[in-house]
Amino acid sequence: MDEALNIAKEVDQVVLMVGTNSDWETEGNDRVDFNLPGKQNELIEKVLEINPNTIVVLNTGSPINMPWTLEIISPIGSLKLIIFLSTS
Repeated sequence: MDEALNIAKEVDQVVLMVGTNSDWETEGNDRVDFNLPGKQNELIEKVLEINPNTIVVLNTGSPINMPWTLEIISPIGSLKLIIFLSTS
């Protein structure tokens, strides 16, 4: 996380890709909560504090908690959503 935060300080704009993968998005496996795995929400919040000129690209196949959405609403911030498509 420290490396990502240091880079966010040095660049004009950040493109931050976060989300879930097949470890989290599987049939027959209930998630404990709707948070992104690991410290992804914390990373997003800290990057947004350091560099509000951030695009968050969210790759997920199910609903998730986004506690940082109010921080990203600005003339320069952006949220892009990529949704897993069903294979059935």
